[in-house]
Amino acid sequence: MAIAYAAARIRSEDPDAVMVVLPADHVIPDARAFRAAIRKAARAALEADVLVTLGVEPRRPDTGLGYIQRGPAVGPKAPGLHRVRRFVEKPNEKTARRYLQRGDYLWNAGIFAWSVGAILEEIEVHAPEIHRVLGPMLGSRRPPTVEQLRGIYRRAPSISIDFAVLERSRRVWTLPVRFHWNDVGTWASLAEELGVKPGNSRSVAGALVECDAGANLVWSEDRTIALLGVEGIAVIDTPDALLVARLDQSSDVRKLVAQLKASGRSEIT
Repeated sequence: MAIAYAAARIRSEDPDAVMVVLPADHVIPDARAFRAAIRKAARAALEADVLVTLGVEPRRPDTGLGYIQRGPAVGPKAPGLHRVRRFVEKPNEKTARRYLQRGDYLWNAGIFAWSVGAILEEIEVHAPEIHRVLGPMLGSRRPPTVEQLRGIYRRAPSISIDFAVLERSRRVWTLPVRFHWNDVGTWASLAEELGVKPGNSRSVAGALVECDAGANLVWSEDRTIALLGVEGIAVIDTPDALLVARLDQSSDVRKLVAQLKASGRSEIT
């Protein structure tokens, strides 16, 4: 809904605009390569009237990310871009390893470029329930009031752009990129960014004491964390709960959250 609303607002001021959608919490150190990729994606979106998504070439069999299966190259009119064969949700470890070995799967970075007209057309076709609640905005050049906007959001379904449009549209291309990218969405990805590796643990907060241990990540607000003879774990100590998990399984914390909610313990999730 946020993307649909932004596209409608932008189109009211510039019907030919190209918009870029990107999360704010990702790590991309190579700003020059990132800018070049965005320019290339935006140019393709404008010239070919398609939806373009950046696909990051995977470095590991990550089970906490969605994947894009790269299709055939578009050709000389857009060198470097490929049609998207399909999107797949977070796989299990065996499947993620198979994706890595195949070489035609990319991490779905959630970074998109498209013209406002193209995305609104695809929303109308594939997510009509969102298009309907946008109706009052689409015919007006005046932005809605705060109260009107609240009403629009209350009536809109909660669904991601991937599910609502990209997995259904036939006009999606991907631009594979090789620069370093991390969504810092799991304790494992945070550990990677902080340089956690065999022989090197990191404490984000709180005091850490180790003996015959390494490659661990610790976050403690009050207490000292002491680790003996363990490797590759995350210890997250907060006032309401203590989490101890293998870093390579940290993306499965959502299973614990679901279990806690099912048992009525939503106050600690």
